[in-house]
Amino acid sequence: MRERADRLSLAALAVLCLASGVTVVVLGSRLTFFNDEWYVLLLRPGLGADSLLDPHNGHLTLLPILAYKGLVSAFGLDAQVPFRVLLAAVTASVGVAVFLYVRERLGAGLALIAAALLLFLGPAWQDLLWSFQIGLVGSLSTGIGALLALERRTARASALACALLVASICLSNLGVSFLIAAAVALALRRARSEAWVVAVPALIFAAWWLIWGQDDRTGFTWGNVARAPAYVFDAISSGLAAGTGLGNYPFGFDPYAWGRPLLVLVIVALAALALRGRRPPVTVLPVAAAALSFWVLLAANFMHNFREPHTSRYQLISVALLILLAADLGRGWRPRRPALLAIATLAVVAIGSNLSALRDGYRFFEDESEIARADLAALDVGRDHIDRKFRLLQPIAGSIYMTGVFAGPYWRERDAHGSPAYSAAELEGASAAARSAADVVLASGYGLGIEPAQGGGAGPRSGCELLAPAPDAGLRELALPAGGALIVNAGAAEAALRLRRFSSGFPADLGTLAPGVAGRLRIPADAVELPWRLGASGGAALRVCPVATRPGTQAGS
Repeated sequence: MRERADRLSLAALAVLCLASGVTVVVLGSRLTFFNDEWYVLLLRPGLGADSLLDPHNGHLTLLPILAYKGLVSAFGLDAQVPFRVLLAAVTASVGVAVFLYVRERLGAGLALIAAALLLFLGPAWQDLLWSFQIGLVGSLSTGIGALLALERRTARASALACALLVASICLSNLGVSFLIAAAVALALRRARSEAWVVAVPALIFAAWWLIWGQDDRTGFTWGNVARAPAYVFDAISSGLAAGTGLGNYPFGFDPYAWGRPLLVLVIVALAALALRGRRPPVTVLPVAAAALSFWVLLAANFMHNFREPHTSRYQLISVALLILLAADLGRGWRPRRPALLAIATLAVVAIGSNLSALRDGYRFFEDESEIARADLAALDVGRDHIDRKFRLLQPIAGSIYMTGVFAGPYWRERDAHGSPAYSAAELEGASAAARSAADVVLASGYGLGIEPAQGGGAGPRSGCELLAPAPDAGLRELALPAGGALIVNAGAAEAALRLRRFSSGFPADLGTLAPGVAGRLRIPADAVELPWRLGASGGAALRVCPVATRPGTQAGS
């Protein structure tokens, strides 16, 4: 009977992992690379030590970097499915590790509920939809696996625990918290002969930090350390809200509104149990050490708008650690079937609530993916005329998440491995925001601007067009001739000039042209036949005449 129940629970776990994996792959395959990934893909060429071991935001990310290099080499930059399959597998490994941990303490029923909550944790949408999170998520699963291995108390299990801890620190610095947890677990059983299990990965991390890690900029301040208790309180609160579905629709979108009262209730309940003589078992200390060190280290390196306690990429970790803590605190409890069904029902409601956060997270990534593909398409269109050092900073790119893209490294990787960029035809049919971003990138990369015209308004008269004032002084537009134009303000008022090419608006600002002043706008020729269009506002009439094309610099060749 017990064996049959175990087989059923494992089959149910497999179904949950498969459903989660399909969700991660299907949604993720429609997206493209984001933020940190560009730094890894474009700015760490080759397999040299610095390329692999230089810190990323203070983290040792050796294994994610190797994974990205391997997947790009095998499948190219234009294939998302391999990256999403890897993320799905790493996410499933968290579900499996938590299931095994909880099953040994509370039984298979509660273990399945715990795994389901994590595998469909909508507030952790960054972990479920951003492939780069294989670092933090992988550190979590390998760290939990190491604690499970240490419980076996065999030489082979100790070797496995050591290997998993090495993997954990090579995935992200979350591994440090599990090193601390493993050290506490060994200290509790006074296993001095097994100190090497922690010493080996600790020495590896220390050597890396001394050679590569210590010079990296972090958010550490003593002021952050002083505020750590408040940060930890809020981190636990947001984790409780995320795990119970009370931070999302239909309960609201405030991770603290329900989380803080929940934490107060938990504290009161634990205090009441302690007063009745039911104090927490010492076996809870390893996971408690991992959780507390994780939250305190986050607090010490806090950066506003990047490392808030409720940040999506931390929720999978916080909720998983809270579940492990609850499993250790309730060790041995086996709820009866009615209670188990009630808990399962509440979990289904929580998952349903959390799916709204996953939906919103997907829409965010979808919008960013469209802008990324459009920005890269603009670099492709303008390759012969854009400088290799040109960088997609926020005012240019239309997003704050493209700063890792420089034109030269992008073209290098594009030539070798393809690109997720839109084609010129796809760009014309992209979203309004994406087309506007592409226009700004092209205009900035080409350095388009009004230059003083020698000889003032004297110039060619043939082929000129008159852009007359609009009756309401609104925006007027006309297609510019190939190569650019001589623009003469023939009126008595200042004219504001803007450009567009792919977009329906006029996102590129050319500045103003004073009355009676002439300026030249030179536009390099590229492979796209779609003309640039000049937009003008103000009450002045403009005379727009063709000019000769200035030779390109061939900057991208």
